[in-house]
Amino acid sequence: MTKKFINQTINQHYISQAEQRLNAINPDAKPSKQRIYSFNIVNRESFKIELENDNGRLIENNLSIFDLYSFDVDDESKKLRYNFELLFNKYESNIIMHTKSLLKKIDNRNKDILNELFNIFILKTLNSLRNPFCIKKTINTLKPILQYIPTDKKYQGIYRKIINGEAKHLNYLYNLLDVSEEQYKLWLKGLFMLLIEFEHKGEKINMLESLARNIYENKDNYKTITINCYDDHSVLLSDRGFNSLEDNINSITEFNLNSSSFVIYSFTNLNKFAETQGWTSDYHNKVIERCKEVQGNIIHVYYDRNNIELLNQYNKRTIYQAHSHVYSAKKLWR
Repeated sequence: MTKKFINQTINQHYISQAEQRLNAINPDAKPSKQRIYSFNIVNRESFKIELENDNGRLIENNLSIFDLYSFDVDDESKKLRYNFELLFNKYESNIIMHTKSLLKKIDNRNKDILNELFNIFILKTLNSLRNPFCIKKTINTLKPILQYIPTDKKYQGIYRKIINGEAKHLNYLYNLLDVSEEQYKLWLKGLFMLLIEFEHKGEKINMLESLARNIYENKDNYKTITINCYDDHSVLLSDRGFNSLEDNINSITEFNLNSSSFVIYSFTNLNKFAETQGWTSDYHNKVIERCKEVQGNIIHVYYDRNNIELLNQYNKRTIYQAHSHVYSAKKLWR
C-alpha cells in the first residue's frame, strides 16, 4: 500500500501535462517539445493580458511546483519521496482519451457521452481541489472530512507522515503559496482523505468519486451540461483550472476541454429555487416533488458551436478568476 504514495517526481504539476497538451501550440510534436503560450494578467478588470514569450513555454515544465505534494522526503538520497503523484495519475492518464472520445462523438452526433462527461468532471473537480492557489477555499470545502482520520491500518502510517513527515522544502512552499503550516497540512490531509479507497456496496471507491456521484445523482438538483466548440477561436486555460459561478440557487463550473472547446456543468437546487419564487403552498410543493421524481438522475446535455458571445464571456471569466496567468494555443484570445 505504501508504494502508492512513493514517487521520485520532483516537478509536480497542478494542471496535468495531459490537459496542457490538449491546448498545445504544436500538438503533433514529441511530448518533450510541445509548448503552450503563456499570458500574464496585466489588469483583470479590463481583461488585459500580455504574451510572455513568442515561443511559448515547454509544457513539461509549466504549471508545476517542486515537491508541491511531497509530505515526506529523504534528504540524504533525494530519491525517496512520499506524495500523491501516482494517485493523481489514475485520473490524469485518461483525460486525453475521454476528451477526444467526447468531442469525436459530438462530431458524429453520438449522444452516448455521459460516461465521458462524468469522468472529465471527476478529474476537473480534483484539479480544483488540488490547485495550490485554492488551498483556503479547498479547506473550507472539505471541512466535513477534515475531522476524520483513517481507521484502516494500512493508511495510518501514511497519515502520520502527512502530519509529521520530514520535508525541509515546506517553508519555501508556505511563503510561495501564502499559507500557514497548519493550512498546508490540512490541505494535504484533505486530499489524502479524498483519494484513499474504501469498500462501498461491494466495490472500491474513494470520497472524490463518491462526491462526484452525489452531485450527479442528487434529485434536488436540476442538472445541465453544455459543451461549447469552436472552429477558429481560442479557448483559454486558467492556472486555477476552472471558473466558478455560484449563488444561493445555482452552482455552475466551467472547464477548458482543449484549445477549441469548453464545458459548463450547472446544478440548480429545486428547493431553493422554489423558495425564491415564493412557492409555499401544498400545490407548489407537489410540483417540486413531481419534478424531482420525473427528472431523477436525468442530465440535460446541450451542444453549441461557434457561439462567440459565450466564448467571450468564458474567456473573460477565465482571465478574471485566474491566479496570475492564462494559457492558449494561439497568441490572440479574441
